[in-house]
Amino acid sequence: MERKKELRVTTRKSATSGKFQADLEPVETLGLDAFAEWWSDRSFVKPFEVKRAVELVEGGILAALKAGCQINLGLATFYPRLSGSLSARDADPETEERFVRGAVKARRTLTHALERHLKAVNSLARARASLYGVTDVETGKANVISVGRTCRGVGSNIQVVEGRDDEGVWLEKKMKRGMAKRARARVLSSNECEIDFVFDETPPSGKYFLVVQSRAGMPQDFRPVRARCEVVVK
Repeated sequence: MERKKELRVTTRKSATSGKFQADLEPVETLGLDAFAEWWSDRSFVKPFEVKRAVELVEGGILAALKAGCQINLGLATFYPRLSGSLSARDADPETEERFVRGAVKARRTLTHALERHLKAVNSLARARASLYGVTDVETGKANVISVGRTCRGVGSNIQVVEGRDDEGVWLEKKMKRGMAKRARARVLSSNECEIDFVFDETPPSGKYFLVVQSRAGMPQDFRPVRARCEVVVK
């Protein structure tokens, strides 16, 4: 059975800013012929009529642009513009070798048309992590951490990958300037719903936040998500 194609999220790192950006991988790319067939299957319009309509609209837009017109079709506006900026307010575009080209601006009707209508199967919202509670496996005490005792956290999207510095289990203390890491646990095993860990060394007794940081199965360049709950160290 052929697997159904799905819209998916991918991440990439910007070469200029160094920040990560999220992109969508389309289900498929349709050329004019394929689009004509696709739309014909979902309407009463014949494929040749779809192609003819697109060609006529394209020809009309090009003719109007060449005449110096701006065309507002409701979904998008087509207009002529210079190829770039000028060196001064009174600079001559022709002297600075600026040329006129066509440009397209999508209207709000188009930019907002897909809101809440499309959803990627691995959308970033799915990667939200939750930690419902922690239990000492030996004593059964809830949300109590002791040195050398195996503890089990229960939640969702809390699987961590060994060997990654930014994935794992930590104890954090709330400070005036935010949260500060105090100790890192040794992860024994983990899956999407459970994670077993042990602290070989812990900070002084008191209240802390136990934090599980995971990519929830996302790629290496995806920013980890965090889940936490309040615990007591004894």
